[in-house]
Amino acid sequence: MFLKGSITQDLEPFLDRIYVRGKRRKKFPIQAILDTGFNGEIALPQKNYHSYFLQPLGVKTFELAKGQIVEQEIFMTSLIINEKTIPVEATLTN
Repeated sequence: MFLKGSITQDLEPFLDRIYVRGKRRKKFPIQAILDTGFNGEIALPQKNYHSYFLQPLGVKTFELAKGQIVEQEIFMTSLIINEKTIPVEATLTN
């Protein structure tokens, strides 16, 4: 699977044609920035939560880059990249 994208003016790797699938199987286009520490999870903007209709899974503890420990609710969803569906856990961020 190949990812296509570009580098933004802020030097962030921006991915093209990435979608997230909500509970009702509807595809939502997302603007995705590649995180080199990607661990199989995706962070989505909390302001769009009602649009995504994600399935809640519970709460998970994370360590941020600065060492801070936080608890966040996690959700089940799927990424769609090049028409391939990949199940992932998602967190919601500000």
